[in-house]
Amino acid sequence: MDRTTRVSRRGFLARGFVGAVGVALLGACTQPGAAPSSGGSSGSGAAAQPITLRFLTTESDPPSKKVYDAAAAAFTAENPNVKVEMEYIGFSGRPEKLVADIGAKKAPQLTQLVAYEIQQYGKRGFLASLDDVVTEGGGRDKWQPASLTASIIDNKVYALPYNGGNSRMLWYRSDLFQQAGLKPPKTWDEWKQTAQAMTKDTNGDGTPDQFGLVLPGSKTRATLREYMRLLWQTGETVFDKDFNVVFGKDGAVQALQFYKDMIAIGPPGYASYDNNELIDAFVGGRTATLPYSGRPLSRVNDSAPDLLSNTHAVWFPSGPIGGNVGPVTWDTYAIFNEKVGVTPAEQDAAKKFLKYLLTGKAATDFALTVPGHLIPPYLPTLKDDNLWSGSPLMTSHKPEVTLLFDTSNSLDYGTEAGATITADKVTPGAFNPNWPPVDGGLVIPAMVQRVVVQNESPKAAVEWCVGEIKRVVADANAKSKSN
Repeated sequence: MDRTTRVSRRGFLARGFVGAVGVALLGACTQPGAAPSSGGSSGSGAAAQPITLRFLTTESDPPSKKVYDAAAAAFTAENPNVKVEMEYIGFSGRPEKLVADIGAKKAPQLTQLVAYEIQQYGKRGFLASLDDVVTEGGGRDKWQPASLTASIIDNKVYALPYNGGNSRMLWYRSDLFQQAGLKPPKTWDEWKQTAQAMTKDTNGDGTPDQFGLVLPGSKTRATLREYMRLLWQTGETVFDKDFNVVFGKDGAVQALQFYKDMIAIGPPGYASYDNNELIDAFVGGRTATLPYSGRPLSRVNDSAPDLLSNTHAVWFPSGPIGGNVGPVTWDTYAIFNEKVGVTPAEQDAAKKFLKYLLTGKAATDFALTVPGHLIPPYLPTLKDDNLWSGSPLMTSHKPEVTLLFDTSNSLDYGTEAGATITADKVTPGAFNPNWPPVDGGLVIPAMVQRVVVQNESPKAAVEWCVGEIKRVVADANAKSKSN
């Protein structure tokens, strides 16, 4: 699968697709109140008997597949009794496949999970604790800030991140800024002023063909990402620490008004813009700035190399409270346990392979499948010379990549509930079980569309959104109880 689908793939999985079907099936697989398993100690059983590990993942694009196949073969060469069977699957089929395997107590030993599933499966006692793997790697401080938060249940780690996406960057065309005598913006007001100044009719036909920015107006997670960043930059969140809805204050309206003002400066057609359209606008030279993660760098390199020397990035402009809070999301792997058919010896072997995959050469090789975009969660990887010398982009744009790899003062959607946000420090909350239906229902993007497409007032749209968030959360909780 093409790497440009990564964000939408993560979005699909984050919608809690396991949902009612998964909960009903899980109820048949475990006794009420079952505690999460602590698993065995890493490596203790890997040498005693022939073991086959099923590894279920959606990382099926050719570059990732090449890295994973090579890692599996190299691991088996070092551990001849352990065979790793790579099982690549499309993102839409993964949740149902997982539910069916769990129901039959034939779960894959190692699998990709999203935060909602980690919490769901972990609390039902289906996952092996990975605390021993974390300890062997130097402890929790060796992982990117907040990358483990959604994987913790009762102070035990039940999944480990293998990749992160940092969407706090503002990419810009330095040549266009120089021509206009402008500097990259540092605040919302500066961004608005520079965007207006750089929106021009360059061919004299009476219609602008160069725009100062581009934003999405579609009912997608691209729009969710851009609005949530603005909301957090007012110091507000959608939920409080007790997972109650607190959305709807002045900051929510202010963020939506700014979104409306800014999207109007960009190119027309934004009502259908998703991630690919945003990147295409920047790579195609139609826009001077683009808020995004690291992917535009590799896309410029591949599709418009003549623009590479003028493609740079800074932190996204600061909002009302200052600072650079923004979304950083994590992809994770977990190991199932004996309650769903994975023996202790298999768990130990899976832990050994997971450690192999997330550290050293395998981790570096995976990060370099999209240079300057995929964030290694294990911090020692950032000091690996092979990472920085593995692609010309890592050296030519080291300042941008260094920013990208800094995930301090960031938030993930599932841990924004009750987060404290200031200009100097951002402290995430605990994982919010009420977030998946809001995310999956695309409630916030629908709110944005009511303003930027239907021309509803920001205040009225926010009021609608408050009611809709409460409705989808109540519906999801009612379904969960009935199951």
